[in-house]
Amino acid sequence: MTFATKCLRDARVGLLFIALAGCVGSPVPQSGNANVDGGSSQDGGSLQDSATAIVAGNAHTCALVSGGVQCWGYNYSGQLGTNGRQNNSVPSGVIGLGPATGVTAIAAGAAHTCALVSGGVRCWGDNTEGQLGVNSLKSHVPVQVAGLGPSSEVAAIAAGGAHTCALQNGGVLCWGSNVWGELGNNSWANSRRPVPVTGLAPPNSVTAIAAGSDQTCAVANGRVLCWGWNQFGDLGNDSTVQSNTPVAVVGLGSASITGIAGGGGFTCAFGNGGVQCWGGEGGYGDLGNNSQGHSLVPVQVTGLGPTSRVSSMGLGWQHACAVNLGGVQCWGNNDTGQLGNNSTAISRMPVAVLGVPQSDATAVAAGLHHTCALVNNAVWCWGYNEFGQLGNNSTDASYLPVPVAAWSR
Repeated sequence: MTFATKCLRDARVGLLFIALAGCVGSPVPQSGNANVDGGSSQDGGSLQDSATAIVAGNAHTCALVSGGVQCWGYNYSGQLGTNGRQNNSVPSGVIGLGPATGVTAIAAGAAHTCALVSGGVRCWGDNTEGQLGVNSLKSHVPVQVAGLGPSSEVAAIAAGGAHTCALQNGGVLCWGSNVWGELGNNSWANSRRPVPVTGLAPPNSVTAIAAGSDQTCAVANGRVLCWGWNQFGDLGNDSTVQSNTPVAVVGLGSASITGIAGGGGFTCAFGNGGVQCWGGEGGYGDLGNNSQGHSLVPVQVTGLGPTSRVSSMGLGWQHACAVNLGGVQCWGNNDTGQLGNNSTAISRMPVAVLGVPQSDATAVAAGLHHTCALVNNAVWCWGYNEFGQLGNNSTDASYLPVPVAAWSR
């Protein structure tokens, strides 16, 4: 793959990649700590509301609070939903997503964000590939996804590099970029409207979905199925051939899968068999099995076997984290402290995140080079912070967890 091609792909890596410095056409980021024009903390709930969920994009973070949605960090494409483009190093309410909208879930892609509301699915931010589900190029405030209004019965959403998916009536719909087949509809063409995934169209028996950089996965009838990019085994089917329709992940054995997570070129599943991961593009140990290579089939994460009790996972570009019995453990690349262990050394096996209670975490989310955890309904973040994605009113990186400004007292 040429560097130019890799720049194009990396700029879209879901949950994790912002355009690399040096890539042609990369935007010049803006910085600043003030709320953008048009933003209002009243739109997305009070800054002191308890958080119940967190998500991380390339370099932005969002939390679901009792009063709506709060976001902070990079905002070039309007992914903070504040009707502006200025970065925020403290949380700001997403416009139009107050308590009356009934937000129940959120998802973050590379440079876009979505929310599941009582009125269906709404998204905001970059829409270059159609990932917002509308015809405009971008939107700095939430817009309704075409065809997913109040009566759509969507149960879950997932956002990848430049694509988005919804779980509806047990089936899967996806929209946005389809360069690698990540929409799963037996096509390579992008779509600005939701399209049913081949073989998984509603109604169906899908119970969970996840989106990575350019791959998507679902749990259906006890099996894990994936589609999209597969150069390093991202689909887990013992192959490196891209697939624009779902293929079964092999080698998971009899494990009962309760959750899946997608990252930058790798995917993980967790359940009563512990954590198993596959794919892996770099030599950073993102599979967590004390190896630096990639794998075309699932491998067990060291120390997170059948006796573990993992309840949440977050996958970044080259690192991963898991909540196990209330404690947070991370592994992989650590060049900006994203593992949270007061170090910048790579770890190819899970290490404990320092500085937060090791029994009270309920969720974790990973971005390109930063990580956040939900602990006692407050948000703590660590790692890279050039755009304020740690939310602590600073742009300095931190190798240890710091409380997001809203919950710093």
